[in-house]
Amino acid sequence: MALESAQRMRHLPLATALVAALGIGMTPSLALATSWPVGRCSDMVGKGGDTLRVAVTKAGNGDTVDLTTLPATCTGFTLTGGAIMVGKTDLSIVADRNITIDGGNSDRVFNHIGFGNLYLRYLTLTHGNMASGDGGCVTSYGSVTLSHTTITGCQASGAGGGVNAVSCNLAYSSVDVNLAPDGAGLRCTGAALFNHSTVSGNLVGGGVRAASVQAYFSTFANNTRDVGPGGGIYTTGTTTLGNSIVSGNTTNTSANGNGGGVRANGNLAVLDSLVVANSAAQTGGGLSSDQLITVTDSTVSGNHASAAGGVRCFTVQLLRATVASRIGRARRSRKPRGIAAPPSPIAVRASLWK
Repeated sequence: MALESAQRMRHLPLATALVAALGIGMTPSLALATSWPVGRCSDMVGKGGDTLRVAVTKAGNGDTVDLTTLPATCTGFTLTGGAIMVGKTDLSIVADRNITIDGGNSDRVFNHIGFGNLYLRYLTLTHGNMASGDGGCVTSYGSVTLSHTTITGCQASGAGGGVNAVSCNLAYSSVDVNLAPDGAGLRCTGAALFNHSTVSGNLVGGGVRAASVQAYFSTFANNTRDVGPGGGIYTTGTTTLGNSIVSGNTTNTSANGNGGGVRANGNLAVLDSLVVANSAAQTGGGLSSDQLITVTDSTVSGNHASAAGGVRCFTVQLLRATVASRIGRARRSRKPRGIAAPPSPIAVRASLWK
C-alpha cells in the first residue's frame, strides 16, 4: 500500500503538460491515412480476409493496420513465417482489445526498417527470439511507441531483449521478463519516455538502457544487470523521475556495478517518487550519478551497496526528502570489498522461455 500511495498525482499538472507536449500515448494523426483491415486470426493465408503480415505488406507510409476487424473469438496467434517486416517509415498497428502475437521463439515479431515511428496499440508481443542480434520482439531504425501494449518473454543475444530502437515512447504499457545482455527490457539509443508504464523482471542486461529517460507515474522493479551499472535504469545522459517507483533492482558485478536502482551519467532528478530496496555490488544502491542528484518530496530507503548504499553522486540537493541510507560522493567512492559477480550466463537463463 505504501508503494501504491506514492503514485498519487501530487504534481499532475506539470507531468500532464510534459506528457501532452511530448505526445506520449497519443494516437498519431490519421487524417490522410488508409486503414488496412486484418481478417484472419492466423499467420497462414486463407479465407476470411488478410493476415496481419499481408496487411502490413499492403499498407503505405503513414497508414494503419487495423486488428479491430478480427473475429470476436480471436485472442491472438503465432507467427509461422518469421518476423513481420515493416518497411514503411511510419506505420500504426492497432487493436481495440488485447491481441497476442507470439513469435514462436524463432524470430522477432516486428522488424521495422523505417526511420519514422512504429506505433503499436492493445497488443501483447511474446516469445520473440533474436539468436544473433538486437531486439528480441521489436527492433526499429526509428522510434517505437507502445500504447496499452505488453512486451514479455522475449530475448536477444545483443541489445534490447524486448525492444531495440532509436527512441522509445511508452504509455500504459509494460515491458516485463525479457532477456538480453544489454537493456534486457529496452535499449533506446536516444530518449526513452514513460507514462503510466512498468518495466519489471528483466534479466541479465537490466531494465532500460537509453541516452536519457523521462518517466512519470511509472514503475521499474526487480530488474537485474549482471555486468555493468544501472539495474533498473541506465542512462548515458539525464534522468527524470516523477511520481514513480524504483524498487528491487540489482547490479551484480563488482566492476562498475554502480546504481542498483538508477545510474545516470548526467543529472538525475527524482520528484514525488520512491527508490526502495535496490542493491548494487559496488556503490549507489539506490541512485548513482557523477553529476547532480536532486531529490524532492521523495524517499530513498532500504537500498544496499558495498559503499554509499543510498545515493552516490558528485553533488546532491534534498528538498522535503528522506534518504535513509548513506550518501557517498563519486570522487570518494570506495572500492568493493570482495563482492564477486555470480555466474549467470545467458544460456542458462534462456531456458526460462523454452
